[in-house]
Amino acid sequence: MRHGIDISNYTAPLTQGQLDFIRDNLNWVCIGLQRADKARAFRDQLLPLGKQLMYYVDLPGRDISVASVGSSVWIDIEEGCFQSRIDVRAERQRLLAFGHMPMIYGNKTSIQPVFGNSTELSDLPLVHAQYYNDHHIPDITEFTPYNGWTQPYAWQYSSGGVAGINADLDVSYDDPAPPT
Repeated sequence: MRHGIDISNYTAPLTQGQLDFIRDNLNWVCIGLQRADKARAFRDQLLPLGKQLMYYVDLPGRDISVASVGSSVWIDIEEGCFQSRIDVRAERQRLLAFGHMPMIYGNKTSIQPVFGNSTELSDLPLVHAQYYNDHHIPDITEFTPYNGWTQPYAWQYSSGGVAGINADLDVSYDDPAPPT
């Protein structure tokens, strides 16, 4: 199990103490691409730590050039984000054309209104979002399959932040296989 966080334009610039925490305690960070200037600033702060960096895109047309070639980029399927099959398909192709590895972020409640029970996306790694009241780190065996996914690549389990960082908390279970 690998521990990570995802940060966005709502996250304040990281202090040296927070960067030290990330260096010493986390395996990866996912950066939201809502604002390219903030995403670049986070990327530049985090690159010297040598941690795996991933990114997420919430709406069509975001600047994905912030992510280096080969980076994993989550397509965020939830209310206020990607809500159209056509847009998700187009974003998947755009990410592949830029040399990125697309992944899907969401849960059964957010994905099924857009894709029904289709297994069309199940060849992509899933970042499953489900929070429990006790904020425990979920074991992969707690996952209930949907839309062709039998297990997630990662699980976002809390929005509580850590070390004073406004972030969502995540765990990943293994490295995703590149999509075909």
